[in-house]
Amino acid sequence: ELEAIYTCVKPLMKDLLTSTLIHEIGHNWDTASENRTINEFRRLSGWSADGETHSANVNTDFAREYGADSAIEDFATTFAAFYMPGEYIDYNNGWTTANFNSSAVMQVKLTYMAFLDGRV
Repeated sequence: ELEAIYTCVKPLMKDLLTSTLIHEIGHNWDTASENRTINEFRRLSGWSADGETHSANVNTDFAREYGADSAIEDFATTFAAFYMPGEYIDYNNGWTTANFNSSAVMQVKLTYMAFLDGRV
């Protein structure tokens, strides 16, 4: 029985590990000392300049609900969603990138990530 559970959970563990690693890598560029354009991301995302408060819609404007906690988590979750399109899963509530494809704010934030990556 344990082997059957492991077989079902193993693919999720890989995705969770990958998404966590990419999310944590995103934290390398989430402050002004690391990213000279971070204030532009905060502005596009509806965050205050200090990154403490936001005016965004928590249900549609974040890659994961966790991103609503702070500007740095918003950046890291958006970073992971950009680099894992269609695969970035919020294991707390089952969101995927499909949940925010219709969000204008998320589209602008993903375009910012493309700019940061040199794709735009």
